[in-house]
Amino acid sequence: MTDAQTSHEGRRIKVFLSYSRKDTAFLYRLAGDLEARGHTAVFDQSDRPHHDDPDLALSAQDEWWLQLKRMIAASDVMVFIVTPESARSRICDDEIAHARLLGKRIIAILRRAIDFDSAPARLRALNIKLDFASDDEAFQKAACDQLMQEIELDIEWHRQGARLVRLAQQWSSAGCPKGDLLRAGAIADAETWLAQRPANAPGPGAIVLEYLDASRALELADRDTLLQGVANGFAVRADKAASERRMEHAAKCVGAAAVLAEDDDFSPQRAEHAWRLGARALFDANHVVLEGHVDSILDAQWSIDGRLIATASKDGTCRLWDTTAGQQLHVLEGRGPVVRACRFLADGNTIVTTGDDGFIRLWQIGTGKCSRAWGPYADRVMAIACARDGTWIASGGSDTTILIIDVATGNNRLVLAGHSQEIVALDVCVLPARVHEFLRGSG
Repeated sequence: MTDAQTSHEGRRIKVFLSYSRKDTAFLYRLAGDLEARGHTAVFDQSDRPHHDDPDLALSAQDEWWLQLKRMIAASDVMVFIVTPESARSRICDDEIAHARLLGKRIIAILRRAIDFDSAPARLRALNIKLDFASDDEAFQKAACDQLMQEIELDIEWHRQGARLVRLAQQWSSAGCPKGDLLRAGAIADAETWLAQRPANAPGPGAIVLEYLDASRALELADRDTLLQGVANGFAVRADKAASERRMEHAAKCVGAAAVLAEDDDFSPQRAEHAWRLGARALFDANHVVLEGHVDSILDAQWSIDGRLIATASKDGTCRLWDTTAGQQLHVLEGRGPVVRACRFLADGNTIVTTGDDGFIRLWQIGTGKCSRAWGPYADRVMAIACARDGTWIASGGSDTTILIIDVATGNNRLVLAGHSQEIVALDVCVLPARVHEFLRGSG
């Protein structure tokens, strides 16, 4: 909202005065009248007092024409004092041109008669109806009153309002058809018109506000429909890519849909199918399915470097997988019906397994061959844990005891008893008092 349109809030209308030097005396008188009525007179006199806004003043340091253009830009309206000298002035004509370029209102006042046939085209285009030719005091006061009304009345604002009223009435009389509503650019213009209401202008009527509300609602609905179509178009392409297992391409299509549909939140109202598909594509593009076991998997363990996974299953096997390639490396087959648990030793070269045959077996990762087997220790060995330094293994099972086994010799180093039911899980932790491995069981 401009200063001119909010003068009722204590802000002054800034009036740029375009004139010929021969009319300086009249200029100062007119400037005084403007100031007396609460407005700010702006013109190119370096001896004028500076205003709060530095763009409204011309100092001895300024580049004259450059600063003059700034003064026009900072003003709300231009008053052009028409005389034969200003009509012949190239500078005055340039001031009109610059004000037109900026969309400023221009009010022409006639101080002395001119030959309109020989006047510049931009001056002839102005509607010169305010007469200041007489120096009679009453005449000058009446002319000044008329000028103030023009300055304080934004006629274009009122004309735009009248057009909106006619459109709103036609829409209402026709039964409020969607085809009569405003579209994007016209809605933006109406929003600007609302924001720029002059202080002395009445507010828009209910029918205009209802018309604008309906126009906004239709525009938003149409926009959502368009963006949903964009998203669904990419969803079709993503769906095709997903069906061909090109999941990375499918994920990119869904990402493009989100950007073009302006839907960073992936709202279901915008394109539910696209976002469901995108979630699936992202999941499929970033995970590996390892298939091979024929019965339930009871345990899984990552290698220290995160490259391998060992899995123990009811199918009587432990399988070693390369997660990078998504391939099975070895099938480690024991003699029992079920392999319950598997662990990697700290050396990174050995897998330890145990199961329902009561044995603990050590397997070489490189060959998939069993290098050692100890047992049987119980009807079923349910759980194992390995020391962080790889020097011993703990096992627990159906006999309710925990065995600590030396890896180098296979001998029992310690037997822990106390549980009343079978041991189903073991873990290792470090005690803070001294570096000591503590085994915790549950059953």
